[in-house]
Amino acid sequence: MKTNLSQTVIVSGTPVEIETTIFTPLKTVIAAAFRKAQISTHPENWELRDAEGNILSPELEVGKARQSVNPAAVHGEMFFLSLKAGVGA
Repeated sequence: MKTNLSQTVIVSGTPVEIETTIFTPLKTVIAAAFRKAQISTHPENWELRDAEGNILSPELEVGKARQSVNPAAVHGEMFFLSLKAGVGA
């Protein structure tokens, strides 16, 4: 099984590609997406969701998060990072 992959994270509507592994915690992916998108707000004000709209725990590994959407997923699943409701930019 391939463990390295490119993960697409949509940050407030803008796609960002993150090089990661299936074992990387989502909190690390979130931090990398913030750096690439030049976001400087607090991570706790943001939510990471899967394509189905489910909120993903930052402690979850990339591979497990992808499989929560599609058990056969290896590539192609996108995550969506957006401000929590009621939080201003």
